[in-house]
Amino acid sequence: ILIIPATVPVLSRILSGAVTEQGLLPTGGVHILPPNEVIEVTLRALNGLENGGPHPFHLHENTFYVVRSAGSSTYDFVNPVRRDVVSIGQAGDSVTFRFTTDNAGPWLLRW
Repeated sequence: ILIIPATVPVLSRILSGAVTEQGLLPTGGVHILPPNEVIEVTLRALNGLENGGPHPFHLHENTFYVVRSAGSSTYDFVNPVRRDVVSIGQAGDSVTFRFTTDNAGPWLLRW
């Protein structure tokens, strides 16, 4: 899924009366997730997007389990570390994390 960034902050749009997902972000920028499900995400560092070195990501209003850290090829499904911020690593690297959709709201993956 390609992440399309907002040009106006989501909270500002909500305070201005936007109530639908189409009113909050550009087309393709909103992904509605089913409630109470475990979602696994792999974020890849692409050339040109990580100027200045490894870049942190965080998921608003949620913590997540890092099942594979950047720079590692090992997945930990048994006892993954729980975080609210993770580094995506260097260009060409990636990180994999899981979270549960048990906190409804317009929460954003932020970089």
